[in-house]
Amino acid sequence: MVKDAVLDATAADSLKAVDVFYVYPTVTGFRPETEVVEMTDTGVVVSWNTEGPANLEAKNMTLAPGSISINPINWKRDDTHADVKANLGSLTVEGKLVTPGLADARVDTVRGSVVVTPIADPKLYAIPTEKSEMFGPECYHIHDYGFFFNNLKQNVADRIKAYMEKK
Repeated sequence: MVKDAVLDATAADSLKAVDVFYVYPTVTGFRPETEVVEMTDTGVVVSWNTEGPANLEAKNMTLAPGSISINPINWKRDDTHADVKANLGSLTVEGKLVTPGLADARVDTVRGSVVVTPIADPKLYAIPTEKSEMFGPECYHIHDYGFFFNNLKQNVADRIKAYMEKK
């Protein structure tokens, strides 16, 4: 009887409207490179680590060997460039929404990172230079979500819709 009450409460909780969506950072992707991720795939983890072109020869401790990234603008895992015009909006550290967004994106399939060119001085977005030995001169890891804020929101909405249509 108690078990049934717990199950009923859990079922009721699962039907409540969601007004908060949690995104957890990760330093590596979880899917084998051979798998294709569709735009409306459900039950997946998306992962990327953002850095600039000047970082590509530098050590970046946010990248683990075998890292896998997805382009957070076009949601592809190949090296297709996504122009800044396709960036639906970035959220600054001050909480201001900037549209179009602040950066373009391209996956470096060898390094496993998302390479971006910010529209402003790269130093404004990079991890401070005193830490460049660990992260490189253009590590934008602290902007992984902010640079692509509206694209991430849209992708989450698309995945939720696809999930609900599967039911």
